[in-house]
Amino acid sequence: MAVSPDSEGNLTGYWSGSFSYVGGEGPTPFSAHISDISGSISGTTLEPNTFAKGPLRELSADIMGAGNGHSVSFVKRYHRGPGVHRNPIYYSGATDAKFTRIEGT
Repeated sequence: MAVSPDSEGNLTGYWSGSFSYVGGEGPTPFSAHISDISGSISGTTLEPNTFAKGPLRELSADIMGAGNGHSVSFVKRYHRGPGVHRNPIYYSGATDAKFTRIEGT
């Protein structure tokens, strides 16, 4: 995930990147708007529809979590739509030294 952060050490900004799941198809691109207030992370994501049945071309979701130093964890919940599950998806990872990239699971 790459970012245009507002300041070093803060994850606030527009992020874009890709993610993959073990056993899933290739990488899925996404974008995210993240707000980081004293380590409390919230925001929204947008990605192509790769699983929901129906007319939706893109899926949006809310994210909420925390950052502590270079560690990041958050939960993603998709917005309602035809065939879109509402199960939480848990992510954790770490930023690079300049807070411009996050890698994790």
